[in-house]
Amino acid sequence: MNNEEIKTKIIEAINIATKDKGYTLVKHHWGSNEDKRTCALGCVLVANDKELTSFFIQIMKIFGVSSIWVNEFISGYDNCSSMILDQAARDLGAAIAKQFDPPSFTDIEGIK
Repeated sequence: MNNEEIKTKIIEAINIATKDKGYTLVKHHWGSNEDKRTCALGCVLVANDKELTSFFIQIMKIFGVSSIWVNEFISGYDNCSSMILDQAARDLGAAIAKQFDPPSFTDIEGIK
């Protein structure tokens, strides 16, 4: 799956997780089923009725990507600075974060 196809799937998943399943989109944390808060990639798991566990392995299988791709997407999404190994994945994560502008997981009331 190429990055444009992945972007479409992530946006669809965000809409399903937030509008249909009542989750809040957040940054800086994979998320929690209990709190119904999750990141963009967590939304992919929620939309596919997967548990918010074994995140990397599940995302790698769903999208056919490497762990490097997952890390780079997260770095872009969370706006983390580190050595860049996959610029396209990082740019995709940053674009999704810019489009949806989610709060940090810990900025939501009731989360510590």
